[in-house]
Amino acid sequence: MAAKRISKSSIDWAAFAALLPKFEMKNFNAFKARSDGYLMKMLSYPENPPAIDFNAYKQKVSSNKELVQKLEQAYKSLKIVYPKDSTLNAEIDKQEKEFASSCEDYKEIANLKISEAQKLRKKFEEMIPHRNMTYEDFAMTFPDWIMTMDSPSIFPHEEKTPGLDKKTREELAAPDEISDRIRNNMCTTMTNTSSSLKIRQACESGKKFAEVFYEKLDKNRHTMGQLFHESAILVWNGNNCSGKNNILEFYGNLPTIDTTLSSIDAQPLSSLISQEQTSIMVTCNGRMAFNKRNQCFMESFILTAENNVWKIVTDTFRTY
Repeated sequence: MAAKRISKSSIDWAAFAALLPKFEMKNFNAFKARSDGYLMKMLSYPENPPAIDFNAYKQKVSSNKELVQKLEQAYKSLKIVYPKDSTLNAEIDKQEKEFASSCEDYKEIANLKISEAQKLRKKFEEMIPHRNMTYEDFAMTFPDWIMTMDSPSIFPHEEKTPGLDKKTREELAAPDEISDRIRNNMCTTMTNTSSSLKIRQACESGKKFAEVFYEKLDKNRHTMGQLFHESAILVWNGNNCSGKNNILEFYGNLPTIDTTLSSIDAQPLSSLISQEQTSIMVTCNGRMAFNKRNQCFMESFILTAENNVWKIVTDTFRTY
């Protein structure tokens, strides 16, 4: 009979537990144990007060039957009801609405992420297999994942990447006599000589050029303008950059670099390709530390002789 008093407020604990994440089960079990304790204590009491034989009292207290009658009426009229909650239910309902609203917001964000992930998955399925993809293919497929002049940083991306501003580069762009002498010596005339001599000269010039170029890239970027032709072209991990000034701006915005060369290869270009202009191709491999983060690279240059000085016509760089 006592259980009837709480039939309206019984809790389906199994359904309750099914809605909870695993990390909340400890709190759930503690809450259920506390609730069960209150329930057992309440069920230990009878549903109604114990019956009292007031007729026996009336016979024994014959001189004051009215008092016994009043006590009997008061005892029978006694009723203990559940206390009415004036605030907790309202607070719980308010929290439920707020939580439901936050869940809807989360669902909306999650659905957007799911949609983006599905699009990316479809892109992965339709694109060229990564093992067959060149850096140019990667740049065309994922233009937001590559280094550009607007975002030249390497992960973790910083709001401001190290580099000299345009004004500082112009102020520091004084002639470097030592570098000029080195480049003048590098650019020896390669016409009217034997093939083996041309190759030997190309190798020597390529080695000296690579040493000068990466020394400037690592420590003296403001002097790199002396190395580039006015109409030079740079392709950096699939990003095209034309013109000497634009190339210098791009290099100036790169993060701090520390280069370690592992191989240098140079060879003269055929006059059919270079249009009778003395030119060599230099290919360098090694490792670069971008903000102390190492990455392998390959860089290829085409150099042409201009006033007995090697000038970079094309510069193609890629990491792997």
